[in-house]
Amino acid sequence: MRGWEFIYLPEIGSPSELPAEMNALKAQQFRWTKGAAECTVKNLPKVLNATHLTFGQKVHGAFHLMNSVVFLCILGTSILSVPMLIIKNTYGNLWWTFYVATFFLVSFFILGFFYWVSRPMDSFFKKFGRFIIEYPAFLSVSMGLSLHNAVAVMEGFTGKKSAFVRTPKFAINSNKGTWTDKKYRAVKISPLTILEFAMACYFIWGLTLAFKYNDFGLFIFHSMLTIGYLIVTIFSLKHARS
Repeated sequence: MRGWEFIYLPEIGSPSELPAEMNALKAQQFRWTKGAAECTVKNLPKVLNATHLTFGQKVHGAFHLMNSVVFLCILGTSILSVPMLIIKNTYGNLWWTFYVATFFLVSFFILGFFYWVSRPMDSFFKKFGRFIIEYPAFLSVSMGLSLHNAVAVMEGFTGKKSAFVRTPKFAINSNKGTWTDKKYRAVKISPLTILEFAMACYFIWGLTLAFKYNDFGLFIFHSMLTIGYLIVTIFSLKHARS
């Protein structure tokens, strides 16, 4: 808005610490996601109404501000995917709709390319070997956090106030470090954890429908959702108990 330009210098590092337990991760994600939604409400109208910005700059600014909306899209798409599977195998005259919709699977590869480029520049084979393992796992956990983050987005859009919950820091520098003896921890279990487990059961139902209809077009998608929600549920309970 003020004409500043940004230079990205990937060779300059910055010390940081990733959350070591699930409830700390969820607290961090909630704060970031809700904050992004609040920034959208505050700044998007200013960006769109700015007369000195080009159309391209406005589009870039809108996408940047609204990046947290992706969790609403993931949640909506995942919930509707099970009824869609039933409709697809109940109303045969709609086959062409689903045939056309398969085009949007290209987004999976576009997203993969985005994260491929953002990875550290190791040798190609080392980078590719880690990527094909980590990328599906990353997507699964991101899907498992979509309900939690979607709530944060809605709170940000509707102006609901909540406490600023900081992310616990434990200064763990190796795999031998521990956080279980620390007093500063996110020990409360969110009621959303129950819904996250319910979501896992919902997508397990979707997996059973694949066998019922002999239609496995959404099987990988529902498998990743099931794994993601189970990981988030199990570690939310396990880490709080620890």
